[in-house]
Amino acid sequence: MSEPPDEDWRSLETFSFGDGAELAEALAQLVVSGTKTATCWPVSDGPQTAIGKRMVMLDGAGRPRAVIETVELNQRRFNHVDARFAHDEAQATAPSTTGAGRTATISPVAANSLRT
Repeated sequence: MSEPPDEDWRSLETFSFGDGAELAEALAQLVVSGTKTATCWPVSDGPQTAIGKRMVMLDGAGRPRAVIETVELNQRRFNHVDARFAHDEAQATAPSTTGAGRTATISPVAANSLRT
């Protein structure tokens, strides 16, 4: 991982992955270890980031763990998400085709562990 950006990370927007403390902690660990390098969300949720945007990722306890930067954005149907992306998103298997009519926005990210 590269050095954190020069800007003060305390001024950045914060967020956590997942829908609860336990999942947020597990996903934060995957990001910091370099295993999770991408994410996705339904396009119906609207824009979540932009190329070049930096945000502070929080762990399951709400503590800042890393500054992440969006380095690429793609939009595709869930059933067109390939195994490579599923791996980068830290999923055990590629998504099923049950979401064939839905569209995802895909965001590879670069993460830097926080240094205070």
